[in-house]
Amino acid sequence: MSIDDNHINQKIASTLQSIDEIKRAEPAPFLMTRINAAMAKTPQRESIWATIGFWLSRPAIAVSLVMIFLALNMLGIFVNKAQGNDSPGNTGAYEYLANVSSNYEFVDIPQ
Repeated sequence: MSIDDNHINQKIASTLQSIDEIKRAEPAPFLMTRINAAMAKTPQRESIWATIGFWLSRPAIAVSLVMIFLALNMLGIFVNKAQGNDSPGNTGAYEYLANVSSNYEFVDIPQ
């Protein structure tokens, strides 16, 4: 062992002895009471999403929103049929799909 090793070992030993003398920290009396009082003073704010979730989770509101959604969908279907937009001459989507699929050529790839 060299002199530096002895010096390091002495430092380690003194550090370990100082750790042995440490006592457990104790909180001040009535600390939890003070913390609870401080937390009670601050106003609790709910986020807008919590408020929306609260109202949407109520059964009466949830059922009424589903009924409104279904009524609007049925209204859209009936108005579309009344205007005659589902006739065979209205093939916009079918023509689009036919044109898109005809843009691709299939070529045999040599192996």
